[in-house]
Amino acid sequence: MIKIVNKNEIITKYINGVSIRSISKELHINRKKISKILKENNIEIRKQEQTSRIYNCNENFRYNIY
Repeated sequence: MIKIVNKNEIITKYINGVSIRSISKELHINRKKISKILKENNIEIRKQEQTSRIYNCNENFRYNIY
């Protein structure tokens, strides 16, 4: 069983942009277990294309070209 402190740490790291794989390696916890913790706390899992980007971008951004 994972301690509550670790759950909060996992959630904070993931929200701040750390990948599930990196969290898994750092904390020595199975990736599936990390995903389960995130889902139980209503945190949306990022898609592969979002995790492999060098820069974050707002895909909902709209602009007009004149």
